Amino acid sequence: MKCRVNLVKAEEITLQEMAINHRFKNTRRRATGLLMLARGDKPKVFQAQSLLAEKKRNEQEFEMKTGHA
Repeated sequence: MKCRVNLVKAEEITLQEMAINHRFKNTRRRATGLLMLARGDKPKVFQAQSLLAEKKRNEQEFEMKTGHA
């Protein structure tokens, strides 16, 4: 199954802004996923990148809370 999204310029701009500025993390993640699909990336690529980013963010939060680097 191919997952390809065709976006007009206005939709692309809106999703870019949403991926950066939306107050809910899951909405930012979904906007990023749609942009990646529009770029031609496969859903598994987005999933892998999303999981790596979340792991890194969790490690940074842990370091900030505990004071360990």
